[in-house]
Formats: sequence, C-alpha cells, structure tokens
Amino acid sequence: MSRLVCAVGLSACGYPPLPPAFLPSNHVDPTLTVSPLGTVTISINTTFDSDTGEITGGITREVGTGIASGIGYFQVPPPSTGGSQLGIFVLHNLTIAPLATLRLVGTRGVVLLLGNLAKIDGTIDVAAGQNARSSPGPGGGAGGTGSAAAGGCGAGGAGIRGTPPEDSGAGGGGAGTAGANGGATPNTPGGAAGAMCLPLALEPLQGGSGGGAGGPGNTAVYASGGGGGGALQITSLGSLEINGVINAGGAGGEGGAFDPSDGGSGGGGGSGGAVLLEAPTVIVDSGAIIAANGGGGGASGTNVTASNPGENASASLTPAKGGVATVMETAGGGSGGAKRVAPTDGGVGTINHTNGGGGGGAAGAILVRGRTLMVMGETTPHATQTGIDPS
Repeated sequence: MSRLVCAVGLSACGYPPLPPAFLPSNHVDPTLTVSPLGTVTISINTTFDSDTGEITGGITREVGTGIASGIGYFQVPPPSTGGSQLGIFVLHNLTIAPLATLRLVGTRGVVLLLGNLAKIDGTIDVAAGQNARSSPGPGGGAGGTGSAAAGGCGAGGAGIRGTPPEDSGAGGGGAGTAGANGGATPNTPGGAAGAMCLPLALEPLQGGSGGGAGGPGNTAVYASGGGGGGALQITSLGSLEINGVINAGGAGGEGGAFDPSDGGSGGGGGSGGAVLLEAPTVIVDSGAIIAANGGGGGASGTNVTASNPGENASASLTPAKGGVATVMETAGGGSGGAKRVAPTDGGVGTINHTNGGGGGGAAGAILVRGRTLMVMGETTPHATQTGIDPS
C-alpha cells in the first residue's frame, strides 16, 4: 500500500501531527491516516460492509482493500486473546448529517479511523436483527437456531427438551453483565444465562452474544435466539463530537412454535454490543444517545397458539420487553438489560404454562476515552470514561 511521505511531519501534508502518547485501542495503526484521504459528508442513508469495504447509498466505494474513492479499507485478524476480526475504514474527516443513517453490516467488527475529526449528528446503526432475529451486528455472535448453537463470548444456553410436553426457555446472551436464565418447567431447568464477558477496556474488540434457541416441542421448529449487537470503535486523531444516535442493541428472541400436542419454548434475547469512542477531545452532546441494550426473550408457544417474540433493543433508556404471553397457557419472555437495569429471566412453565419463556439479553458496554471528555448525553448502559496520558 502506498504511503505519503512528509519531510517535516504530517502537518506538512495537510494533516495534524499525531497527538503525543495517543495510541488507538486494539492496535489500530494511526499511520494509516497518512495516505491521501477524503472529507466525507453522509447526508443520505449509506451502508458500509465490514467484510468487503464496499460502500453503497449516499456515497460509494468499490470492493477491496487499500485506498479507493478517498476512503481506506483494511482488514485485521483477531488477536490471539480472541475478539472479532476487524474491518477498518479510514478517512480524514467524517460528518453524518442529522437525518442520515450510516448502517454497518458484515461479520467483522468495525473501526472508523479519522485523521482529523468526526461529527455524528445522524445515526450509526450497528444493531443486531437487520436480516433475521438471529443475525448479529458486525462482530457480534449469532443467535442460536435448530442447526447451530448461539455464538459470542457469552452465548446463551438453548432451551431444554424435557419430558413432553415440557420445554424450558432459552438463556439470554451475556456481554457487559450476565444475561438472564430461560424459564424453567416443573421438571426441566431453564437454558443457562450467558456469562458476563466483555473486558472493561473493550480490548479485544468484539460485539455482543446471541441468545439460545428455544426448545422445539413436537414441531421440530426451534425459536431462534436474538443476535448480539455489533462492535464499533471510532478513533479520531483530532476530535469526536456526537449529537446523534449510535445503536448497538441486541435482537429479541423468537416466540415458541405452535403444535397441537406440544408447542415450543421461547428463544433467548441477544445481548447489546460494544461501542468504543476515543479521541483527544470527545464530546457527547446533550441531545445524543449511545445505546447497547439487550433484546427481550421470546414467549413460549403452546398447543393452542404460537407466541410473541421479544422486542429488539432500541436506542433509548427503555428496556426491550419480553414477548407477551398470548393466552393463559403461555409464559412470557424476560426483558433485556439497559442502563442500570439487569435483564430478567423468562417466565416459568407450570401445569397450565407448560413451556418456559426466553431470558432477556444483557446490556453491552460503552467506553469513552480521551484527554478532554464531555459526556452530557445519554448512554445506556452507563459509559465508562477513561483518560489518555498527556505526557
């Protein structure tokens, strides 16, 4: 890859000098910003693909690594300690206009690396559930299905097929805290809650975890668990200002299936993902909201009816609701985790409520790192704030 050589420092090439002692998290190379890069304003909905580097919508970039259309794209494998593979998009300046959404897709966690500044007045969407409830955000773990266990560092356990007509609910995914347990039945324990697993410094960078799949009943149709929210790191070598929305929420678990003799149990909610914001100066304005909430668990199905899914997490302080029981014979799903609110267990199966509901997914984690920090907006869960050594 070509590099622009500056005889007397980066400022001679029109770029600010690298701030002393500011090394980006997750071993992101700040010298990637030395190449000639563009100033980008997103005013129409746009999608970045973390697997290919392709950009579509309001601006475009062709598939491939290196510099194209003034935007760099590079791939980084996960470290030996685990975490997500990363797709790094590199620009000089980035502005997202108030009514525009930048949607991030793919399997790799996303790093937005800015040589100068980023101003986010619109929305960045790195949430799960964009294609199906089991679909994770970039760098997150998929929800469990009938053919695959839930993914991620704190995956929720599947619902357990007990003595018919009993199926316990699936566990919610873990992330910044533990997820919630699936609802038990009189003779069958609920699916296990996913463990707390995201490191405080968000190194290595990784998204949230999937909720487990519900028990199938006689239908052999498993209620999918919700996918885990994505992983996003925004590193600006100058300043970062957010007055809009960042959503890294988990998806809700599916409701249990209907079967005339034995319905299925609810899927677990996916956990929220990880959002890491860093720059010498970081401002989260009073109108901003940064959210990595967990999804709700699905309600159980019965021999009368299928049941309701849990809510996908939203970019708000309100926890995602668990699936609502449709009839007396169903058990509801647990709610997802949010700011200072733990996820709740799925509803318990009893004689009249034969199958269990899915547990809620945990909230993820948010880290704000810089020398000058002004966090006036809402963060859910509560953001951790750390300084950068000014020496």
